[in-house]
Amino acid sequence: MASRKRQRALQLGIPALVIGALTFVALWRVGTPRTASTGATAKPVPLPPVATTAEVLLPTSIGRRASLENVRIVSVASARTLWIGSEAVRVFVVLDPDVEQSHEARLTEGARVTLTGLVRRAPAPADAVRQWSVDADTAETVRDGGIYLHVTEVRPGA
Repeated sequence: MASRKRQRALQLGIPALVIGALTFVALWRVGTPRTASTGATAKPVPLPPVATTAEVLLPTSIGRRASLENVRIVSVASARTLWIGSEAVRVFVVLDPDVEQSHEARLTEGARVTLTGLVRRAPAPADAVRQWSVDADTAETVRDGGIYLHVTEVRPGA
């Protein structure tokens, strides 16, 4: 009786073991995709940084780095926030609490600066008021625009 169970286990176990080994080898051989020309593993190409105020306002810019050179400050909304660009195309800017700011860069209306940061989705107005110390109207305007620029570095404009 015991030998019959052992024989039945071998009849089922050995084919299962062979199938498992062949599956492992097949998956190992497939591996990661390779490019046709070099044989190297394909990596996504990062998008270049956003370079204009108009580009910042595009929904496809959310999550991208931004490097805006020689932009004009339209107005200063609070100690950490300002509007840049022109009257026609304005971008809301929030300075990181640990922003790297050159002592030569002046954050006053009409000044020109170079900003480096990340394009982000606008928060709820209540969060904007609490985090950035802006008035409710400004928070609503930013929410309606849907996008703002979180700046980590400020240098003087050229």
